[in-house]
Amino acid sequence: MKRIGVLTSGGDSPGMNAAIRAVVRTGLFYGLEVYGIGHGYAGLIEGEIREMDRSSVSDIMQRGGTMLYTARCEEFQTEKGQQQAVMMLENFKIEGLVVIGGDGSMKGAQALAQNAAQQAKDIRQQAQAQAQEERRTKCEAARREAAAALEAVQRETETQLQQAHSLRSLLLVSQDLVPAPFF
Repeated sequence: MKRIGVLTSGGDSPGMNAAIRAVVRTGLFYGLEVYGIGHGYAGLIEGEIREMDRSSVSDIMQRGGTMLYTARCEEFQTEKGQQQAVMMLENFKIEGLVVIGGDGSMKGAQALAQNAAQQAKDIRQQAQAQAQEERRTKCEAARREAAAALEAVQRETETQLQQAHSLRSLLLVSQDLVPAPFF
């Protein structure tokens, strides 16, 4: 994992900025790229995503609320909204997501994970079906090519047999024309 995102969701509560700071600085310490997602799941759907560094989280611990802001998002509760969120994570190549919030936020994270897993499963199935179709197409093309080659060999063989038969007939005729040796 090289790139993670962090978002806050639901109502503000004490300690959210400290949690954001901890996620960002710990991620950077371990060599990850860390992206902040503004306005919770709504910002994720809209692509409100920016890279964070040490300075972006300095001097935030004593502030109230959350520096990433938070919002409730009705759209995220729909399948389409979750699919859009997964697409945004893929667009930004975010491989992991840290969600800071309460029960509703965690339910949203679970739904997002399930949706992402389902999309990954669908993509794998599509890729397998496509690969199977490509193999079938290649096999069919190889079969047609082999049939055409066999047909060409059969025609050539038939032509050679006809030529051999003609030569044999010619030999027989010429043997009949040549007088037998007299002894």
